[in-house]
Amino acid sequence: MSDTYELVVLIWVMPDQFDALDEYVEKVEPIMQKHGGSFVTLMEPTVLLGWNEAQPHQVQVSSFPSMAAFEGYRSDAELEALVPLRDKAVRKAVTVAGRRVLAAKTTEPEEGS
Repeated sequence: MSDTYELVVLIWVMPDQFDALDEYVEKVEPIMQKHGGSFVTLMEPTVLLGWNEAQPHQVQVSSFPSMAAFEGYRSDAELEALVPLRDKAVRKAVTVAGRRVLAAKTTEPEEGS
């Protein structure tokens, strides 16, 4: 098993605050990188199966080399300074976090496919 610590965050944006969310993401990324973290993907979901609530506006997947690196990021004073911007942009966030147990395998397409 890996020490890689990953997060999936479902985000519901405050009305008319998509620009604030974009600004927050732009400012957060260098702080994540300082702690070895990065966004794996940001997506606008079109389907959310098995969910009976309003669909989130954005799903963020991020990765850190360890839980300790993630904790360092979460306690970073620069991140704390962005709380007002986050609170302006985000109405609700649901986070699932944990240690990676299996990395996705990638395969090259066969010739002629």
